Amino acid sequence: MLQALHLWNNGMVSELAEDLARRIKSEAGTEPARQIERIYLVALGRPPEANELAQGQSSLSRLADRWAAEPAGGGQPDRILAAHKALTTYCHAILNSAEFLYVD
Repeated sequence: MLQALHLWNNGMVSELAEDLARRIKSEAGTEPARQIERIYLVALGRPPEANELAQGQSSLSRLADRWAAEPAGGGQPDRILAAHKALTTYCHAILNSAEFLYVD
């Protein structure tokens, strides 16, 4: 339990998630399905299953909507920034997943 909290709140893991998000965007572009596919290949060494792809796309959409609804400084929503934050958050979740952390 403490390890999971440490990994979720650790600044270095947050930076790694940010770096992974930049890499994914660079390699896969801005299309969510391609981003999810690339995240799975890079982080987990396999393509996502159909349900993982659908769930990932839904998660990115919901996260982007959430980030856009709460713009930094109370200004106008920035959909590009919101999409990047969503991708970073999703990458952070993958880096904290059991499949990433433990080898079967």
